[in-house]
Amino acid sequence: MDFIYDDKTKKQEIYNLYQEIFEDPKEFADYYFEEVYSKNQVLMAKKKEELVGTIHLNPYLLDIRGKEVPMHYIVAVATKAECRRQGIMREMLHKVLNDMAEAKEAFTYLEPANPAYYEPFDFMFAMDWSKDKIQGDKTEFSGILRGFECKKDADKVILFIESQLRSYDIHTKVTKDYLARIQKEAKSQGGDILLWEQENLSAVFVYGIEEDTVFIREAFCEKKDKFYEMLKGYFSEYVIEIVGNDKSVSKQIPSIMVRITNLCEMMSFAKAKKSICVNIEIKDSIILENNGTFQINITKQGGHIKRTQKQPQLKLTIKELTEILFGIQTRREFQDLIPFERIYITEEV
Repeated sequence: MDFIYDDKTKKQEIYNLYQEIFEDPKEFADYYFEEVYSKNQVLMAKKKEELVGTIHLNPYLLDIRGKEVPMHYIVAVATKAECRRQGIMREMLHKVLNDMAEAKEAFTYLEPANPAYYEPFDFMFAMDWSKDKIQGDKTEFSGILRGFECKKDADKVILFIESQLRSYDIHTKVTKDYLARIQKEAKSQGGDILLWEQENLSAVFVYGIEEDTVFIREAFCEKKDKFYEMLKGYFSEYVIEIVGNDKSVSKQIPSIMVRITNLCEMMSFAKAKKSICVNIEIKDSIILENNGTFQINITKQGGHIKRTQKQPQLKLTIKELTEILFGIQTRREFQDLIPFERIYITEEV
């Protein structure tokens, strides 16, 4: 079995396997291979000359506590049906995780179809999506709705969205290129990016339509109640499902899993209310460079990690450390840590 990265000459092979496994609507698959595949990396598992597995690493720009950081989002993890349970996915994941560590990427992330596949690789849930459902009706609303025009609207929309994301520890960085791409994605699903304007911009959102349901995502608004009234009136004949990061919605679904890849890079983003200095032993069965005993120093300004010969005060797996950094669990030694708790990662592919 050979594991090699596509040099962008295997597009049709990769497309065929992608559709064999995922069976996406042709419009969406064509969009993906035109807009996303051209910029991503694809690790291929080849048995002799046959393509039997892939992992797609899709590039995104994240804002991590005010710093713009290029990262990779893992998608389209696929193995041909007759080649499953042979350890192919395990070998592919080991390779991409180590490659990202070598490239000094702090962490990677994915939205799992089945989290049980990824938990043995030390992935853990770090972000929930809220899911709300309302029924369209004849509710009247003020203002106008219109389609997003990138050249005309991008700067205004970016300012509007960034003003709402400023308090987040980690979020997808919204750029003109990002908006142009998700608009194409939405149009491949029968939708668009819409702007709701009253005296000023009141809301921006992405929608898609499937049969009698409208799906709303990446919705940013000034007033939720007024936004919902507008949605009901505009999509009056549809059931409306809203996916977002709204903690007031009762239905919260674990959605985004993360995995530390480069420990030194990850710790550089850590912050604490009071200075933390602790010696810890880390065990990582996949990325060997993350193993060892380290002195961790964290202040209000950031974190630093270095290897030490001193006895550890604490022994942790890489997954346990991830859970501490993302506020899932606490330890006395990290009681003054400011965890990564407000996260808004919006990618679908």
